[in-house]
Amino acid sequence: MFEITINGTVYGLKFGIGFVKEVSGRRKITLDNGMKEDAGLEYAIAKIQEGDILTLVDVLDLGNKYAGEPRLTRSVIEGYLEDENTDIERLFDDVLGFFEKSNATKKKVKMIKEATEAAEKAQQK
Repeated sequence: MFEITINGTVYGLKFGIGFVKEVSGRRKITLDNGMKEDAGLEYAIAKIQEGDILTLVDVLDLGNKYAGEPRLTRSVIEGYLEDENTDIERLFDDVLGFFEKSNATKKKVKMIKEATEAAEKAQQK
C-alpha cells in the first residue's frame, strides 16, 4: 500500500486488482474485429504521464477507495491539487512510481513507457 499526506492526514492508496478491475472498465476501445476491450488502465497511466489533472483526481480517489480508512473525498483531493503549495509535478511522479511498484500495474506501466519512448524516437527521425 502507498500513502499520501493531505493537510496532515495520511491516506492509503492501493493500486491492486480491485483498482485495476474498476479503472479498466471505465474506458472501452473497439478492436479491428469489432469486439470491445477494456482499456481504462492504459488510459489512466497514459493520462497521468501527460499530467492530466482530472485523471489524477480519479486515480487518487479510486486508489484510496481500495485502501480503506481514512477515506478521501473528491473535494479534499481537488482542494489539495488546487493549493499553490502542492508540488503537483512531484505528485504525478509519485503516482507513476506507485504504479511502477504495484504488482497489479507495473507491467502495463513498463509497456506504455516503452511504447511512448519508441513513438518519441520515431518522431525525431
